[in-house]
Amino acid sequence: MRSKADKVRALEAEIYTFASRRPAGLATTIVCEALFHALGVLEAFITIWLLTDTQPTLLVAFIMETAQRLMTVAFKVVPFQIGVGEAATAVFTQVLGLGDSLGLNFALARRARIAVWAAVGAVLLIQRGTRGSRMKD
Repeated sequence: MRSKADKVRALEAEIYTFASRRPAGLATTIVCEALFHALGVLEAFITIWLLTDTQPTLLVAFIMETAQRLMTVAFKVVPFQIGVGEAATAVFTQVLGLGDSLGLNFALARRARIAVWAAVGAVLLIQRGTRGSRMKD
């Protein structure tokens, strides 16, 4: 039990001293996080534009992206957020005055994107797994 506690303490020290030990790594992490969120806003902007044929404002795209992130956190316990994301986004866009159909279609487009990338990841994982077993033989 003591060795496990020592390992946890060592990991905790690694985490708490990361910024002081690796300032460039911290800067890279901050840039990657900012880029992740900027690309999410861009995705929301393009998705809304394609769904409505009218160019949304960056503020609307930012609000939609923020709402999506909050829903992801709030409903993390629901597997694949089945139904919750669609309903919540429809209600949210209704409140914004954009109509509930935009919210539903927006959430379905996001769900399709997530499903495609999950399938790509599964295929790559399966390929890597089969290649790895061949390498051992």
